[in-house]
Parts: sequence; C-alpha cells; structure tokens
Amino acid sequence: MASVPETQASTEKLSLYYRDWCGYCYFVKRNLDNFNVDIEIRDINKNPAYRNELLSATGRGTVPVLRRDFSDSRTEWMPESIDIIK
Repeated sequence: MASVPETQASTEKLSLYYRDWCGYCYFVKRNLDNFNVDIEIRDINKNPAYRNELLSATGRGTVPVLRRDFSDSRTEWMPESIDIIK
C-alpha cells in the first residue's frame, strides 16, 4: 500500500468533491484504497454547499475534484481523475 510522506500528510487536508453516479468519481474512489491518506468525501448532489464551494473555486460543477488545504492557508484544486490518483 502506498503512503503519503509524513510531512505532506501532516500539512494537508484533502477533500474529494464527487457525485455518486459519476464513472470518473467511482474510478478515483476505488483507487483511494491504494493510498494511506485521510480524505473527506464531499457529495455535491447531497450537499449544495459543497457544490457552491466547487463552483466558486473552479467556475465549473465537473467532478471529481480534489481540494488540498495546506497549513500555510493555501488551497489547491485538482480537477483531473488521473492527476488525483497520481
């Protein structure tokens, strides 16, 4: 099982924005089992606040998108499923 370096794991909060019926989202979630990371799953259909956050940050409602919140207050949004898994 792959793991995230200790420095990365201690400085990032990860959130995955997704929809239940999205094939790309399923692909990403299925691959999360290969990694030893704590990640919050945010269903944009079940919680409109999550959809609004996504739209506000990216201008699009396309999922999956990984949100990385760093301890220095930076936020990075990663929209491609292959990039998320890498």
